[in-house]
Amino acid sequence: MGMIVFAALTLSAADGEREQAIRLARETLAREGTVANAAAAAVAEVTAVTWPDSSLGCPVAGIVYTPSVIAGYRVRLQSDAAIYTVHVGSGRAVLCEPNDAAARSGGAPIDGKNAGRSVDDALRGLKLAEQARSTLAARLAVASEQVRIESYRATVWPDAGLGCDEAGVTRMPQPTKGFRILLRAGDRAFEFHSDLTRVVECPAAPPR
Repeated sequence: MGMIVFAALTLSAADGEREQAIRLARETLAREGTVANAAAAAVAEVTAVTWPDSSLGCPVAGIVYTPSVIAGYRVRLQSDAAIYTVHVGSGRAVLCEPNDAAARSGGAPIDGKNAGRSVDDALRGLKLAEQARSTLAARLAVASEQVRIESYRATVWPDAGLGCDEAGVTRMPQPTKGFRILLRAGDRAFEFHSDLTRVVECPAAPPR
């Protein structure tokens, strides 16, 4: 009996989260002025998704987002012949451009058949970013809390130099998967590159 009650409570909680996501999506359409009567928009799809950062899969150029694995929903609402996609997570919602969410985020959201691989990438990137932060804090002789992770993004480097070799160094081509990590300490910015296990601080660009 206890197991049945527990299952019912779990289902109820999931339904509540789904309904809240739909409500936030409709409120977002209304706030953006996209749909005259957003409250009446039909629900075309609600999919549980895990986003890799605070942009919720809808980043805007020039804005730095906090790396964090966020559970949420992709909600598609239909009004007349138009379908609007809203990404939801951490109690907020973002209206994405139709059919362009993956292109704007630099890749597909973490759901469906890509879920395991993408979540693993996000978690691995965050772990490497923390490693870079500890390395930089030790070099600067400051507490780790004084170094902020601004962003990290998965990439493929052309060789084992991870894009941080000094001019004149030649390496054999060897595509290497890793991350570009941006850190900040005070008003100074730092860039680290990684493969899947180590991080390397790149030389600061010379002043122009």
